Amino acid sequence: MAYQDVVPAGSVQIDSWRENSVEVASPTALAPLGTVPGGYAQIVANSAAFSAQTDTVGLAITVTTVAGRRYRLSAFSQGIYGTAGEVFSLELWEGGTRLQACTGTCAAAVPYNGTMAPSVILVAPTPGAHTYKVSAIRNSGTNTAVVGAGVQSPTYILLEDIGV
Repeated sequence: MAYQDVVPAGSVQIDSWRENSVEVASPTALAPLGTVPGGYAQIVANSAAFSAQTDTVGLAITVTTVAGRRYRLSAFSQGIYGTAGEVFSLELWEGGTRLQACTGTCAAAVPYNGTMAPSVILVAPTPGAHTYKVSAIRNSGTNTAVVGAGVQSPTYILLEDIGV
């Protein structure tokens, strides 16, 4: 297999067999760019108690995306704390569309033992402004719960540009 077969079209290619033969693309054309401006929000204290689907206050971001890029949208919480045996989800939303959810059961025999809640999805949105948010929901059970967060373990939402 030739080198050209494994290097994506438009990427930087250096031909080491011919002197001064370099095809250059924009440095950002393919490379991951990291956190998108405005693409990070966190909370450092537990959310308000919820028993139905609830947007988590402080966990919404509005970003501007670029055509042809892929992004990793993630949310993480140290845990959703509720009553043993109840099922909860941490969800990622854009407008009225749920993009992803991480569901877990509080397994301990005592109330308020959490289940760790990461939620990740790759997106390739249309170019322009997009608002993403985190919500939490109790899927089963009758009690309330909180999305856990602390200074040393914040709950966050993050949008990262991962390239093309």
